[in-house]
Amino acid sequence: MPAYQREEEPLLQFPPDFLWGSAISAHQTEGGNNNQWTEWEKQPGNIVDGSVSGRADDFYHLYEHDLDLAKELGHNTFRFSVEWSRIEPGEGEWNAREIEHYRMVLKAIRRRGLEPLITLHHFTNPIWMEAGGGWPDSRSVELFGRYTSYLAEKLGDLVGIWTAINEPTAYASMSYMHGKFPPCEKDPSKYGLVLRHMLLAHAEAYHAIHDVLGKNRTKDAPKVGTVKDMTYFQAFDEESPEDRNEAASLHQSYNASFLDAIDTGRIGPPMGQGELIPTVEDTWDFLGFNYYTRRLVGERVRNHPNKSTAPPRKDSLGETDMGWEIYPQGIYELLKWLKSYGKPIYITENGTAVHDDKIRSMFIVLHLEQVHRAITELGADVRAYYYWSLMDNFEWNSGFNKRFGLVEVDYKTLKRKSRPSAYVYRDIIMNNGITAKTLNEYKKHAATLVGNKH
Repeated sequence: MPAYQREEEPLLQFPPDFLWGSAISAHQTEGGNNNQWTEWEKQPGNIVDGSVSGRADDFYHLYEHDLDLAKELGHNTFRFSVEWSRIEPGEGEWNAREIEHYRMVLKAIRRRGLEPLITLHHFTNPIWMEAGGGWPDSRSVELFGRYTSYLAEKLGDLVGIWTAINEPTAYASMSYMHGKFPPCEKDPSKYGLVLRHMLLAHAEAYHAIHDVLGKNRTKDAPKVGTVKDMTYFQAFDEESPEDRNEAASLHQSYNASFLDAIDTGRIGPPMGQGELIPTVEDTWDFLGFNYYTRRLVGERVRNHPNKSTAPPRKDSLGETDMGWEIYPQGIYELLKWLKSYGKPIYITENGTAVHDDKIRSMFIVLHLEQVHRAITELGADVRAYYYWSLMDNFEWNSGFNKRFGLVEVDYKTLKRKSRPSAYVYRDIIMNNGITAKTLNEYKKHAATLVGNKH
């Protein structure tokens, strides 16, 4: 590991006690799972590279080693998910051995001085739950609430920060609107229904965790939040009212509607017709959000020969291996809007899949520059940043060929190797900020990328 040497004071200093870490999910890293994804992967053509998750990174057995890496890289927090199908392999059947496994993982996290952030649902359902109707079935709310209560009872002494459902809008849209994730349906009515049930399940989980762990405690009171996927929608022609209206409409439907419902308890489209459900109101102690990219919208985008991408703009830094544009300012624009909710903000995912690791370093530095800008210029109450992801993993229907990790994984041997970007991030953490030297280096690299495009 390259030695850390503090050469200068940070130019961009982050608040004291800021949480710095990375994130993973159970199905993408653990290996050996048995859920609706496991079955779906086996069907030819469903995974782009023809792989199945299989043993994945084998984090299930190698977690001590991987947490050592996180600690060595300076992280002071760690976000991961538990696998519902391990905990409840049959309806109402609880697996004490798997609970003990997750207790050992949590203890290992804490032994290394990392604060765990636990997510209870990250895209995967037990096979019995999916077979019984999945999230379109109203019973899903009750089932998830029961599962949450059980976990709060069994793990609550080791967990201070909880999130219920990861990226509900992404899950609902990919599974029931675009038909790319199991069960691969294209039904707008089910899309809205799934989002509604996930909203109600989030509220159920919020109350269950606080009820079990004691809402009135102060020192050890749990923090329960949401993790919302967000895209920065921007008008391609900012002088066009039509383009601006389209961007605003997409922002409201994709980014805002779910959060507005949690904030006010009033359930708007596509989840409802504006009815008030008091038990949903203010069911968050913090706001977690995931940011990866900008989406340009408008007439020129719709009429472009490749409908999935916009014509390039002068401020574009190019695309990642996922086909997502690199646009750091988008995280600032979203933080500007999120500040209005008045909740502490945790950036629960921000990362990139690229083969050129210097671009990954640039991505981290320039996005954190915009986060710092939001904190200092706007007073945004940002308290945590989690890079996605600690290590390469099974990237859902893309398989193993999209590499997001700070740590490279050789899938033949499962050997781990920290990339240079991991040390760039480590130095930012150790400084609790970004030095002028680091910022200037990656701004120059960004300028080179822009220059090469135009």
